[in-house]
Amino acid sequence: MKTLVQFFLNNIFAKYGRNTCWLMGERFTLMGLAFVSGVFIARCLGPDSYGILNFAIGYVMIFAFLIILGMDQIIVHELLLCPERENEILGSAITLRLAGCLVMLLVLLVSVYLFRVDPSSRHLIFIIFLGYIGVALNGIDAYFQAKVKVVYTARIVIIWAIIMAAANIYGAFQRFPLSYFALINSLIVLLPAALKIVVYQLWFGSVLRWRCRIGEVKLILRRSGWMLWLMITGLIVSNTGYLILKAIGDNTMIGNYAIITKILSCFIVFPETLSISLFPAIASVAIESPEKYRRRRGMLYCGLFWFGILVSVFLFFFGSVFIQILYGGAYDSAANNLWIATVGFSISSVFIGFSKWCVIENRQWILSIATSCSAAGAICFTWYGGSKWGLEGAVWSFAASALLCWFGALFCGKAIRQEIWIILKSICGVFK
Repeated sequence: MKTLVQFFLNNIFAKYGRNTCWLMGERFTLMGLAFVSGVFIARCLGPDSYGILNFAIGYVMIFAFLIILGMDQIIVHELLLCPERENEILGSAITLRLAGCLVMLLVLLVSVYLFRVDPSSRHLIFIIFLGYIGVALNGIDAYFQAKVKVVYTARIVIIWAIIMAAANIYGAFQRFPLSYFALINSLIVLLPAALKIVVYQLWFGSVLRWRCRIGEVKLILRRSGWMLWLMITGLIVSNTGYLILKAIGDNTMIGNYAIITKILSCFIVFPETLSISLFPAIASVAIESPEKYRRRRGMLYCGLFWFGILVSVFLFFFGSVFIQILYGGAYDSAANNLWIATVGFSISSVFIGFSKWCVIENRQWILSIATSCSAAGAICFTWYGGSKWGLEGAVWSFAASALLCWFGALFCGKAIRQEIWIILKSICGVFK
């Protein structure tokens, strides 16, 4: 308790606390408005049409690794270590992401015909892809995170998210076609990303000074190689269910599955945002003060775990009523199976914090092994469980993939087992 009080009174907390609050405000606003507008869209479209829309979103998202390339936290780390190379780092990173955007378009063009995606879904897929140009430009976020200046971009994102949520709700009441909602999905990302570049240009630097250096590109790719695989496996875990259920089920099953996924995504924003925001605070003391470094990691693990427990308890008792009130009786299957998806939520939350430790320690290969186990489990459990028990069997893949992540990490060496021991002690409130 004394350690926690000292931390909250420290100037470091004031600095990173404000940044965390703005970052969390941005993420929670995005997720909250997406959740609210999603309720109206789901109720108005019904499980079948809602399933078609989410299949298209999930299909495009599987290929997002071609843009992000697992480099987000790598770029933040590089900017922290070498601020004098800012122009080369940002120029090389965003050039890589834009090149990945072009590759992603080519992959989508080939894959939709190779897998014989139906024309209606194909149309939605290419509309949704437009938003990934914004994802490429969002590489500028690494600068604002590294400089603890998220406040400058959070306001833009929040205001635009409110406008787009209103557009989604209006479209739901007017019964607009699915292509309208796909376009809004793209614009939510595209315009704020462009405005972040403008903010950087006006107050922090000049994009004209950015330079794409071959040496920097190689360095980013080399250091993000394992993180790229982590990104791929993470996207498989998050989105493979839509493709598998499309093959073994129907659009109604996909619609109910999407409801469960959306609700979990709303709650996972907290551990993700907290870990991202506190990453600079933890990484900055990794060399100068090992004791402080260990203590800060411990507090992060503790907060993530107990938050996960609270979410699991809440959804276990009130999740089904929550879905029925918001989405209506058409989504009874989602209401009856939501509790299954919460079984592994707390350990998934802690793994997000653990992943930041792996980045700081240059042990990204551990994450690749752990998430490979998770992805394999997600595919197998979703396919087998969905074929045998329908939606209930498919939803068990959430808990299975969370457990398999840690199972894979256990076999990655003594240092990992020592870190897991620190995690267990931290959960009990022992930070030293």
